[in-house]
Amino acid sequence: MRMKVELRGWFVLTLLLGSMLLPLAVVNGPDEWLDDYRPREDQTNESEKLELTKIASRAGGRAACPSVQNDGGTPGDAGGTNSTAKSLGSDPSFTGNSGCVDSNDYYDYYSFSVEFELTVPAPVSTNDFDIYLEDSNGNMLDYSAGIGALEQVSTAGSSASGVAGTYYFIVEQYSGDGIYSFDAWTNASVPRPDMSPSNVVSNLTAFEVGDTVNLTYTVTNNGPADLNETYDIFFLLEDPNDSWNSFVIEDSYGNEFSEQGSTLAVNQSQQMATELTISDNVPNGTYLWAVWLDGFDNLTESDESNNFEYSSANVTVGTFVSCSDIAADAGTGTDAGDEPGKAVDLGSQYTGTVTGCFDDSDDIDYYAVDIIDGQELSAHLDGQMGADNDLTLYDANNELVNLSDNWDETDENVSTIGTNWSELGGTYYIVVWKFSGSGPYTLHIWTNGSTVPPAFDCVPEDDLGNGADAGATAMTAPTLGVNPTIWGMGCLDEMDQMDAYAFDLAGMHGVNITLDQNSEQDFALSIADGQGNQLVNISSAGQPLNFDTSAINPTDLAGNYLLTVHANGGEGTYNLSLASIDPPSPDLVATQVNCPEVLPGDSTEVWTGSEFTFSVAADSMGGPSTTPFDWVFTLVAENGSEVVELLNGTHDGVLTGLDGEIISASGTMTLGHDIPSGNYSCRLTIDSTDAVTEQDEPNNVLNGANFSIINLDEYWADDVDRDGIPNDEDDCPESGGDSTEDLVGCQDLDGDGWSNQGDDFFTDPTQWLDTDGDMFGDNASGTQGDQCPEEAGVAGGTNGTGCPIWIPDSDDDGVPDADDACPGTAAGVVVNETGCVPQPEPENQNPDDTTPSDTNENESDSFLGLGGENGMMLAAIGGGFLLLLIVTMLVMVLRRGKKGSSAQMHEQAWATAISPEQQQYEQQLIAMGYTAEQARSYASQHFD
Repeated sequence: MRMKVELRGWFVLTLLLGSMLLPLAVVNGPDEWLDDYRPREDQTNESEKLELTKIASRAGGRAACPSVQNDGGTPGDAGGTNSTAKSLGSDPSFTGNSGCVDSNDYYDYYSFSVEFELTVPAPVSTNDFDIYLEDSNGNMLDYSAGIGALEQVSTAGSSASGVAGTYYFIVEQYSGDGIYSFDAWTNASVPRPDMSPSNVVSNLTAFEVGDTVNLTYTVTNNGPADLNETYDIFFLLEDPNDSWNSFVIEDSYGNEFSEQGSTLAVNQSQQMATELTISDNVPNGTYLWAVWLDGFDNLTESDESNNFEYSSANVTVGTFVSCSDIAADAGTGTDAGDEPGKAVDLGSQYTGTVTGCFDDSDDIDYYAVDIIDGQELSAHLDGQMGADNDLTLYDANNELVNLSDNWDETDENVSTIGTNWSELGGTYYIVVWKFSGSGPYTLHIWTNGSTVPPAFDCVPEDDLGNGADAGATAMTAPTLGVNPTIWGMGCLDEMDQMDAYAFDLAGMHGVNITLDQNSEQDFALSIADGQGNQLVNISSAGQPLNFDTSAINPTDLAGNYLLTVHANGGEGTYNLSLASIDPPSPDLVATQVNCPEVLPGDSTEVWTGSEFTFSVAADSMGGPSTTPFDWVFTLVAENGSEVVELLNGTHDGVLTGLDGEIISASGTMTLGHDIPSGNYSCRLTIDSTDAVTEQDEPNNVLNGANFSIINLDEYWADDVDRDGIPNDEDDCPESGGDSTEDLVGCQDLDGDGWSNQGDDFFTDPTQWLDTDGDMFGDNASGTQGDQCPEEAGVAGGTNGTGCPIWIPDSDDDGVPDADDACPGTAAGVVVNETGCVPQPEPENQNPDDTTPSDTNENESDSFLGLGGENGMMLAAIGGGFLLLLIVTMLVMVLRRGKKGSSAQMHEQAWATAISPEQQQYEQQLIAMGYTAEQARSYASQHFD
């Protein structure tokens, strides 16, 4: 079958293009690397600089590492050479720093300076990463190249051991892609735990010896190593103004009480609560709670100085009285004075009972009495619960007449009887001295010769300064008010066996009630609520009686109460104090941060230019408050700096206590392109100006989970068309595409890997090349696959689609066997249209015939005077040239028609030259979707 000149031209052009693309295909192979110094099983290690040579770059593909890395715990990729190494600083000591290597980032170099030795372990990984240690000259000091094992290198034992200088730590990707983590320490920073307490909070602010207090606190291991052993925790009450005045809480045997601390991982915190009974070695006073970790110093820590922490609020042990709240000394409303010139003058021959008071600022009271000769002066000081007061008697010249300084709460007595001043008139000074404690006291005085006072009565009656007797029932009880804080003296005798007092509690306030009696009394204390339900009924002979509302839920405290003191057949004075317990401090708690707010399982990555949503919530989990406060929600960078404010708001601060959710807000934001790539979180801060005093300030701040922000400009800086292929590897860098075969990164409409411009069938994913130009793709298994890709053909070709139709011509004379009358013609012989050798014309049979007519005929047969045979040959040659000219003109007409003529012109040009085979081929092309004009044009090329 003869090939058209045009087909041959396309074939030559294809060969030329193939010769141009073949070298590119050879270069465009997979990456290969030479690794001359990696110590594997079949290699030996040399102490020299590790060098790698890249053979070929990889076309396409995506690396496992993110485009924005944080190698070594700081933003950016660690370089791949000493000159681009990322610094770890001097004498580095850390745990859990991370980095990433993959097939596009084979090495991470880190530099550091060290004074002694440094050790770096890298944890076990499913990937095979190896590590090396080099000095500043590139000499290898140590390497670790195990397979799936813990890798560790160190300057210890090498030529650099103990040598200060700059060194390089190298992570190499041998196989696999992904994240690695590593630790580092020098021999001057061997990892040890570092324990510290914080957030020390007591559930009570006022209590007595024997009370139970719940103390909460936080224990944190600041690292850099896990704590793998237990330790002791001690608890102290310390004077905020005098650190020497501190008392360790003791157990019931008088030994130091301690709680056992447990193991704790590095950078982890543990919330702890310990129930403490206030031991009797703690005197009344104002204190701070202190938590002391590892009091026996059994732990070895990186920092021993932070094992102590104090509470932020003072607490009070025992009852302290302000004498300004009562009628002061002897009913004068003022202090009796601390010297004779400031004494309270009781007058001449005084007999009676006076009361006085001591507080923190007062410890001496003087009283003056005048007697006449022949009289005696005596004084009796009642014992006072919780205090030790003494009694002295001086004359007008400040000479000591008599002294009584018994222990503790024992009564004191002084008199002129039996002294050198017996029956000696003049001015005497009775002096009450405070040895310890505080509060009111009762002093009885009488002058000999006057009527001796009765053993005891409550006249005049003035219970708690009310000017009258406290009634014995709820109907007659005086009201002490709402949330009272009051101190005063009461009195019970054989005619008055009960004193009742009413009071109210509101606003989550509690109350601490203490009844002091002397050692000879056995009074009782009972308290009932407004419905008559008795809350407590306690008695203990000679001991103080105490009740507080700490065991009652603050939300259940509001209401009225009745307090009753019972004499139980006894008599005498008592001291009663009610101290209001402040309500729990407000506790504003940031409870919820959803940022970004996504569905479970969805990615939390946020790209600049995109919108993301967020929501926050906060609760009131403490006591009441009336202080307005604000709140703010911010985007925070990895270094802790606030990047942008997302939400803010204010609250009027009106809280009744335990209010539940008080803040709930949400919003959206579109990230600007000025925000760099990195790890971020969102932070909710309640009461950012600290306007509200709270019981737990740290829980005002809540940080959400870390998430990544990817800056589009940074991410696509090396990929302008954003198709995932770097510009220097992209054949179409300004037009996104995913072709990989003939060109990389160009548009590929049908997705078969061949670019549109290089794909002969750019809408058919199963075909891409047509070597012989017959419109049948070279992929034999694809759509209309060409079974003869090197030879143009038709759909119904003899040997299959794309093969030519074979017409037998056994003697190869150009005449098909079906039309060949002489099928055995020898090769090279000229035949006629029947396939036979033409027969020569017969010669003239009558040579003697010389008639003019014969002459004319011979002349006619001898074309231009040539002989007959020669004339025929010349005519044949002329006819061949004429036929060649006609064919050439027809080809030119066809070419012009292919470029712009109509289908009608094609039909006219070939109407008389269409074979049945060509008609069949045209019908097949039309069935494939070609127009009649295209079918005629393509068929004409193959049946010329």
